[in-house]
Amino acid sequence: MEYVSNDVQGNRIEIALPATPLSDRDTDALSAGELWLEAGKTYFEDHAYEEALAAFHRALQADPHSAQIYLHIGDTLFQLESYEKALAAFEQALQYNADTACTLYAFNSQGNALFQLGRYEEAHVAYHKAIEIDPNEAMFYYNLGLVLTCLNRQQEAIAAFERAMGLDSSDPYTYNSLGNSLYRLRRYDQALAAYERAAELD
Repeated sequence: MEYVSNDVQGNRIEIALPATPLSDRDTDALSAGELWLEAGKTYFEDHAYEEALAAFHRALQADPHSAQIYLHIGDTLFQLESYEKALAAFEQALQYNADTACTLYAFNSQGNALFQLGRYEEAHVAYHKAIEIDPNEAMFYYNLGLVLTCLNRQQEAIAAFERAMGLDSSDPYTYNSLGNSLYRLRRYDQALAAYERAAELD
C-alpha cells in the first residue's frame, strides 16, 4: 500500500491508497478471495468505489480476519464520504492488524475519518498513536498540525508543521498550512514567508 493526499474542505490530509492492480499479479496463483481483493483494488483505482466495496466484501468473506481487507474497505468508504462506516472499518483493522505498517496505516486513516467527522480531539489521539510508533514520518505531523489548527491550538500546530518540514522540506502544503497558523497568530511577516515558500515548491 501507498499513501496519497486528498484535498478536503481546503485542507489536504494523507489517506491510504490500495496498491498493485490486478494486471500486475499472477492471477493463476491466487485464491478466490485474493482475486476479489485484486478486483477491488482495480475498481478502486478506476474510481468505481461501489464496485470496489462489493469486491472487498466478497474478499472479506474468504478471509474475515484480514486487517488489509478492512483497510481497503475503510479507504473505499472514505472516498464515498461514509466516514462513520470508514472509521468502523479502520477500527476493525486495528483489531486484526498483522504488522507495524498496518497499525500505522490504520491509526493515520482512523485520524483522517475522525477529522472529517469533526471529532478533532479523537483525531488528535489517533495521529499521536501513529507518531508514537513512527516518529519519523512527516505526514503524521502534518495531519496532527491540521487537527491542532482546527482546535485553535496554533502554537502546537506550528510546532507540528515545523517537525513535518524537518522530515520533509519539499512539501508545499506543509508550508501553506504553517502560514495559515502564523496568520491566525497575526505573525504576518512569517506567514508571508511561509506562503512564498509554498508557492516556490508548488
